[in-house]
Amino acid sequence: MNDTVHRARWVCKSDSLSVQTFVSPDGGPAGRVVEGQPEYFHPPLDRPLVSPPTRRFPKVAVVPALLGDDGDLAVAALDLGYEAIVVAAFGAGHVSFGFAEHVERLAKVVPVVIASRTGAGATASQTYGFAGSEVDLARRGAMLSKWLHPLKARLLLGALLAAGTPREQIPEALAKWGTLPRHSPIRQQPVP
Repeated sequence: MNDTVHRARWVCKSDSLSVQTFVSPDGGPAGRVVEGQPEYFHPPLDRPLVSPPTRRFPKVAVVPALLGDDGDLAVAALDLGYEAIVVAAFGAGHVSFGFAEHVERLAKVVPVVIASRTGAGATASQTYGFAGSEVDLARRGAMLSKWLHPLKARLLLGALLAAGTPREQIPEALAKWGTLPRHSPIRQQPVP
């Protein structure tokens, strides 16, 4: 778009009307179009595959965590027949204590994925331990999306369910997409 090449994994729309609206806040652009030809900054990455669908795309809710919210919309999604829930959580993957209690009950019934609603950055996995933190939510049975935006986590979760992926295999597939590849140019290198 606009002579900039983006990878689907990272790209998002950042403005409702701007011509230069597409950005890849975490991965950066993959390349540019120069004199009508794409030129890539980085070699293509191996992509994990999702099996082809065996049924229609399922109902997967995206429920935002909001101030003063205790997760009633997530419970309502289950009551309305949604087969999975993605929580667009605060910061690095946090919700209120009341919401966390609902997450625990919901995760026993359907896959629940926690994603950051911030627009860039990953969910944490071992930084915060308070009630409603990423550590607490994982302990309660939720999966963490890491680098996947809530809407991309929804698409992946729906594709996995549509392909008939057994529930116990969903965390592994989510980890493949949500974690940076070893040869990613933006992966942090250990400090010697």
